Amino acid sequence: MARRRFLVNFLKHPGVTGSITPSSRFLVRKMVESLGDLDSCRCVVEFGAGEGCLTRYLEKRLPEGCKILSFEINKDLLDRVNCRNGNVILVNDDVARLERYLKKYNIRNVDHVVSSLPLAQIRREDCLNLLSMVYRNLKDNGVYVQYQYSLLSKGLIESVFENVEVRFTPLNIPPAFIYVCRK
Repeated sequence: MARRRFLVNFLKHPGVTGSITPSSRFLVRKMVESLGDLDSCRCVVEFGAGEGCLTRYLEKRLPEGCKILSFEINKDLLDRVNCRNGNVILVNDDVARLERYLKKYNIRNVDHVVSSLPLAQIRREDCLNLLSMVYRNLKDNGVYVQYQYSLLSKGLIESVFENVEVRFTPLNIPPAFIYVCRK
């Protein structure tokens, strides 16, 4: 059912819903493992929660008390995110308003950002603004993890983050590249 719903949302909103299917457990695991040690995390931000497969995995892996600020612009998908942890804050808004929500929830800086946004479908200027905002709000040694289905956004990401490693996950539909960016 989730795959069908994703496909329908992709067809309705291809510029907003970046995938035809939810992320595989292999992609989700590899993204979270790319963050490194999570024991001292206080806040992780997620862009593009979809139906919450990555949100729920983060919820299990993060220490008690760590906030997850999870953005999803598509209300139909966000309504299906069911988390058990009271530290998950679901936000039905544009990720460009991140700083407004950090202020609202009194979050000074972010340990990590994980993103499922379709960067290749976002205007270059908006994408640069978004990446700069992520960099600005990450704590020192924080990690930004972004997956994409191509390497088209690599140069753009490298224009903001100096330390970028690209990993690959063939066990996803479609196979995905994971950008691991350290501040």
